Amino acid sequence: PAAQPLLLWKVRITNRGNHPVHPERIVMLRAGPETALAAERPGAESWISNLDQEPAFFSNGWGSWDRTGVYRAGDRYQRTRLGPLTTPMRVNPGTPQPRQRGHFASDMFSVVGSRITRRALVAGFLSQKEHFGSLEARLAATGPQLELWANGDRARLDPGAAIETDWACLGLIGVDDPDPLSAYLEAVAREHGIFNDRHAAGSHPGERASSQVPTGWCSWYQYYQDVSADDIQRNLEAVAALREGLPLDLVQIDDGFQSRVGDWFDFSPGFPDGVAGLAAQIRGAGQAPGLWLAPFIVGPRSRLRHEHPDWLCAAA
Repeated sequence: PAAQPLLLWKVRITNRGNHPVHPERIVMLRAGPETALAAERPGAESWISNLDQEPAFFSNGWGSWDRTGVYRAGDRYQRTRLGPLTTPMRVNPGTPQPRQRGHFASDMFSVVGSRITRRALVAGFLSQKEHFGSLEARLAATGPQLELWANGDRARLDPGAAIETDWACLGLIGVDDPDPLSAYLEAVAREHGIFNDRHAAGSHPGERASSQVPTGWCSWYQYYQDVSADDIQRNLEAVAALREGLPLDLVQIDDGFQSRVGDWFDFSPGFPDGVAGLAAQIRGAGQAPGLWLAPFIVGPRSRLRHEHPDWLCAAA
């Protein structure tokens, strides 16, 4: 609610000893039924005292391939069965991978609230510039427990040196509000110099101007690597037909257009004429054409690897 502003804080750690230290977890928040948070913040008690009534936890995934969604107390946290084969691509090493029912984790931010009272806490970080942030929740019978920390990753901190975390954030929200995360997301946007139509760039001292973040369609989230030029054209037609109700700025061709990762100028059978013609069609329809690239990844069977092995660095 508008009457409840966000609480922001950060931690600075200075090594005043004579030996290096290796911080692992920089705990920013530990809250549960036993804490005095409600008493310390006037007006907050009615919001957090009943979160044990059918509690739920919103988990934010580590990456675009990971599950983001809501868990109930009796659910199990969904983890990939591939385990260490996908770490760290699919798993943040500093974020737990719980196995017990009612025990969950999240990356960067999360929401814990009640399905009955429709009230919740949003907690997390405004950025991941200094550390990756992790959260852990237990939806216990006595009430939800939440912990928030910055991952120090045991990075060496020499005597006299200091580190500072990103801004941590805590806010009260109503989950049925039209835009319940608006205050948190606006704070994230301001931290990164990103502004939308509601907030003009440079409206506050110290803010840097930034172009509006484009809204668009990307082939990856429907087709993954199994995409063709025909798929792009059909979706471009759909974008044009839905323009009035769903205006999009960008149409992006993602992974799958190239013959192999690393051979960016050789095209797969689904793109016999390449992508230049598609880019012209997208631009002609009023959208900006986008193209996914991974210039520092080379497939082991790519032509580039065989013709220019001297361009590659061997893994240690």
